[in-house]
Amino acid sequence: MFPVMKVASKLNGYIFCLLSAAMLFYSVPKVLTFAEKEMDAVSLYFNGQLSREFEKSYDEKLFLRELSIEYWADLRYWLFNEGLDGVVIGDEGWLYSKEEFSFPNNTQAVVEQHFNKVLEVKQAMAEVGKKLIILPVPMKLDIYSEHTPYDVKQSSEALYKQFVTLLDNHNIPNSPIRNVFLDKNEDQLLFLKKDTHWTPAGAELAASSLATRFPELVGETEYVSHTESNNEVVGDLVNFIKVSRWVNSSIYDAEIIPLYETTKSETEDGDSALFGEQSISLALVGTSYTAIDDWNFAGFLKQHLKNNLVSVSVKEKGPFVAMEQFLQNDIINDSDVDTVIWEFPVRALIASNQTGNAWQSAMDDIF
Repeated sequence: MFPVMKVASKLNGYIFCLLSAAMLFYSVPKVLTFAEKEMDAVSLYFNGQLSREFEKSYDEKLFLRELSIEYWADLRYWLFNEGLDGVVIGDEGWLYSKEEFSFPNNTQAVVEQHFNKVLEVKQAMAEVGKKLIILPVPMKLDIYSEHTPYDVKQSSEALYKQFVTLLDNHNIPNSPIRNVFLDKNEDQLLFLKKDTHWTPAGAELAASSLATRFPELVGETEYVSHTESNNEVVGDLVNFIKVSRWVNSSIYDAEIIPLYETTKSETEDGDSALFGEQSISLALVGTSYTAIDDWNFAGFLKQHLKNNLVSVSVKEKGPFVAMEQFLQNDIINDSDVDTVIWEFPVRALIASNQTGNAWQSAMDDIF
């Protein structure tokens, strides 16, 4: 027989009853309020959707949720120098996306699967008489690997070279910028320390490299990029830290970058008024490296290509979703647009395939 602790058992029972009663009083009003807001609560209840929606809402608004996340983040940071899932902490304030470290065991098969979509895009462009040029954006950890706690330099380098080799073998024009980034990474900051994206300096270097590689795209319209002001950027990777400021307040310090605006030169404005606007022959398809105005990538392309362009870009969805949207856009049928530049972060090549149905639907519309 084991000894029975009657006092402790009663105390545990009282605590359990009090906690249950507190959660009941906290939850019941929220259930009623949530049900009233739903337009078709009865049908949602019977198909189980109401409970799932309530669980999601309840979890997001639970009064202890943010506090518990913060305490757990503090503990992980203090004991192991780790953030929450999604970020890898480097030295000297550098943060990296965990996505760039997540090389699957079957990396080659995953890359080939994604590359098949690239081949489909090439065929789609050929069907409508457009030239496809791909700009492979290297990983941040590849360009600034010295600040990472893990040795993945070889893997990231191999991934970039594999992609460029595949593009060359299939006669897809491309503008590899990895080497020029490695040559210039100490002269100027090309990626933000606490963000997944490049800086305006990195964006301009990519644009100038592409213009040098494809001089036939360079026109005669002068564009000028000038600094409007300084911009404070709190990196998107800080969202995965969530430590208390008393643990490390410097994590939340903003990075200062110049904010650029690209405009047509005054001489060109006068010529446009006399002869009318020229047709646009270039299209830019991109991710948040293009979509976020802070980097001014589209503006720098106009400046170095001396050409206007139309841009289709999306944030936080990856290059394939951006291309899906372009393929469904009226621009694809514009006969004046003869060249499509596809800004393509190579880290997308090791991501899990999550766009199958939408991608196939977009391709079916083209063919």
